[in-house]
Amino acid sequence: MHLSGGSRSEYKLLTRADWRQAVYSDETSKEYWGWVADQLDEHIEKAQQAGYSVIDDPEQPGCYWFQTPEGVISDVSSKAAGEAWCRAGLHLEER
Repeated sequence: MHLSGGSRSEYKLLTRADWRQAVYSDETSKEYWGWVADQLDEHIEKAQQAGYSVIDDPEQPGCYWFQTPEGVISDVSSKAAGEAWCRAGLHLEER
C-alpha cells in the first residue's frame, strides 16, 4: 500500500503523536507501524459498514475521493484508495 505524505517514518493520517497517546492510554502495545496497520483496517471497516464509498477522480487518474452515505464527496483527494478509505473512517469518527 502506498502511504503518501508525511516523512518516511510516519504516516500522515496516523501520526506518531497519535500512536503515543494510544500507548499511554493502554489502547495498544504494538509498535508504531503495526498500530498503523490495525488503525487502517479499523477505519476502513467502519467506513464500509457505515455506507461510505470510495470513488475515482475522473480528472486525476490515480486519485480517489470518499463519499458519505448522504452523497457528500470529500474535499481532499487521496493518492491511494486505502488512504481515501482511512479518511472516510476518520471523517465518520468526527461526526
